Amino acid sequence: MNKSYIEWDMHGFFLEGMDFKDNKKYLVEHELVESIFIEKANSMSSLGTKKLKSLRFEIRDGISVKDNIESLTDYLEEICINLFTKNNIRVENPGCYLSSYKDETLNRTYLRDVCEMKDCLTEIKESKDFYKDIISHSTNISKAKGLYNELFRIVDYRDETLRYMVLYEFMKCIIEAKSQQQVVKYLKKNKEYLKRDLYREIDFQPSRKINKNGKIQMEDMFTYLRNEIGHSDDLTVEARGMLPNKIKGYLPYLIEVINKIMVKEDITDEKQSINGIRKYYDMLVADFEK
Repeated sequence: MNKSYIEWDMHGFFLEGMDFKDNKKYLVEHELVESIFIEKANSMSSLGTKKLKSLRFEIRDGISVKDNIESLTDYLEEICINLFTKNNIRVENPGCYLSSYKDETLNRTYLRDVCEMKDCLTEIKESKDFYKDIISHSTNISKAKGLYNELFRIVDYRDETLRYMVLYEFMKCIIEAKSQQQVVKYLKKNKEYLKRDLYREIDFQPSRKINKNGKIQMEDMFTYLRNEIGHSDDLTVEARGMLPNKIKGYLPYLIEVINKIMVKEDITDEKQSINGIRKYYDMLVADFEK
């Protein structure tokens, strides 16, 4: 008898700057799911990058797909978060559309459903390393779906400078920092925790500003870049020219740090006002686009 499975069509996920080889199903330690497999599309996007086509879970024996749709969707969302926090995956209006599933005792059933994921040199990985990255890192999706949807909405911004500025403010909101120095203080205090599993440590460097006591303060790398963007008129022509590449390099790292903060602090939708955060971002976007 064929095994039970559930499969989603993937839209808006692009392999930009990375790829994985020797692709095959990957066994996972999950109470419902036995293995996962992500299929790459044969065709290229309009920008010449490869796309992710579909994602399939093979279900453990004796488990009903229909009775566990919500839990399986939660696991899907966790994997999708790790796709762009742990790998160089570009997303553009991303979504995973439930295309089919099969229970052990049923024929294939087609459903209409959607799990919305919003609201250079190429790195080649072994497929086992690619899958390990997307299933072995924690998220807080079960408690903070609204906030993660906001995170997807921000990541969908086309302008990378705007995306970075809004992500910085998102981080500032979830740690309830009233000032940039409180962000710096938090990241410095939690530096050892945050550096685990990251591809680099959070760097700190002297600020360009002098405080009221005449001392030069230290800034974390994210705050420093945020201020370079905000005061780009004060930079040299050469420094301004380097900003786009710097922003592109920092974006996936900042997203990864945000996710680790949400896990560490057990950030939930109840702890944060989603509408308040969204209103603030919309104001920031409006100011940026003036």
